[in-house]
Amino acid sequence: MLRLLDGLRRELGLAVVVISHDLDSLAGVADRIAVLYRGQVVEQGPAEAVLTAPLHPYSALLVASAPSLDRTHRTDLALLRGPAAAPPAASDCAFAHRCPFADADCAARPAPTAHGPGRSAACHHAPDWRARLSR
Repeated sequence: MLRLLDGLRRELGLAVVVISHDLDSLAGVADRIAVLYRGQVVEQGPAEAVLTAPLHPYSALLVASAPSLDRTHRTDLALLRGPAAAPPAASDCAFAHRCPFADADCAARPAPTAHGPGRSAACHHAPDWRARLSR
């Protein structure tokens, strides 16, 4: 089905919106990816960039959840699973209750911040959360 949509998109110059939890399946057909969590866009950008170097921990969790022979993804998956607490208040970061990197900064909802051309992430820790992963 995805190949058919991609063929139509290319032949007819159509814009196609595909909604999926499986980011890996979008790799061959999407030019851009927007990742939503609880109805909020937490990251968006060129498909290759979002899939290879996610800026938001939730995007990274989705990428790590895809089946892979690369054990690094499995390690990342375990490290990215945060505590499940009560759902956040409306003014909080939507992902804070599941994020292992959440701290006092996350009490305020992060605005999407540009991280290069055509990329943005709504995370206070987008520039440094990867450095906080301890393997």
